[in-house]
Amino acid sequence: MGEVGSAEIAAILLTPALSSSKEEREHGGSQRHDICWRPMRVVLDPEVLVAALQAKAGASRVLLEWALLGEIEIALSVSLVLAYEDLLLRPAAPPVPGLSMADVRAVLDALCAVAVKTGIDFRWRPILFGATDDIVLEAALNGGAGAITTFRPADFEHARHLGVRIEDPPQLLDWLRSMECDS
Repeated sequence: MGEVGSAEIAAILLTPALSSSKEEREHGGSQRHDICWRPMRVVLDPEVLVAALQAKAGASRVLLEWALLGEIEIALSVSLVLAYEDLLLRPAAPPVPGLSMADVRAVLDALCAVAVKTGIDFRWRPILFGATDDIVLEAALNGGAGAITTFRPADFEHARHLGVRIEDPPQLLDWLRSMECDS
């Protein structure tokens, strides 16, 4: 599947669930054309991606949509994509309402297509207490991300001194929405 095709599929899968009205769905959902800003590069913790696909609305879902539509940049490493797949595609994974496994794969493909790909630099490990948390941090550091979004900011406390903003999805969304343009 080509990059444009994957992104289009993912946008079609996600946008109707995020838009609050028929008019918004017809005019691009929650796109941010009314705000002047530069895209921020972020890393989504795997649990945030799972929540984004399982919920019909919410900050995680909006962040995923913005990533797929190019409103924010996502940094990804191979290790992080494998962590996403482990949570979303394993047989015992909770189902994603309204999405088949093929749909979930299409969303992952689309995310990979639009993401900033990062190399792996193992010298950053271990810094945090969990192996997956280190993978998330590693993608942020090697990918030049300004923020990590996670439901467990306290687990990333040791990473704050490295210059990466650590926020839960609602806090990151509020911060992004509050950004103003430099004139």
